Amino acid sequence: MKRMSMALVPAVVVLVAWLLGAGAGAPAGGSAPTSKAAAAEVSQNPSLLIAPGTGPRAADLTVYGVRLGDPVDKLEGNPAFARQPARERSQDLLYTGRDAWFFATEGKIYRIKVRGEIVRRMPAYNAARLQVAMGKADEVVETRGEEGRPAETRVSFFARRVEYMVRGDRNDSVVTEVDLYAP
Repeated sequence: MKRMSMALVPAVVVLVAWLLGAGAGAPAGGSAPTSKAAAAEVSQNPSLLIAPGTGPRAADLTVYGVRLGDPVDKLEGNPAFARQPARERSQDLLYTGRDAWFFATEGKIYRIKVRGEIVRRMPAYNAARLQVAMGKADEVVETRGEEGRPAETRVSFFARRVEYMVRGDRNDSVVTEVDLYAP
């Protein structure tokens, strides 16, 4: 019996090495994501925008391969994004795309506004459910909708550097925009 268990030791060592190495979790015909950035791509997994508890912070997320603090060179020349001046701050640049807006100053991305199809693919959350999932918000600002327009609620989580815009009434509301911003 002792002789047989000693013969299994090399096989177990090889198996453990394989599991810890490239073989663990790698999809067939490819390799597993090699970085945190590859695993935190919002356009592929919108639910990352509503990660409970100690989920990723805004700086950990990428949108179309771009994260906060990246140089604008990542967007320059990309036909999916149009460059224009930002209305709020004349010294800034705004790169607009179908589902994301990237705000830049001094050659770096400082704010990413996610909207459109990406946000529509997120789980349905209203302002109260956001706080249940992510903890108490640092700021909640409600704005009454004008005639014919739904009310808006801005829910901010300062430590995570993320802000959600929720439109609709208490019974029927949905997140319509998510702002990721740098410190």
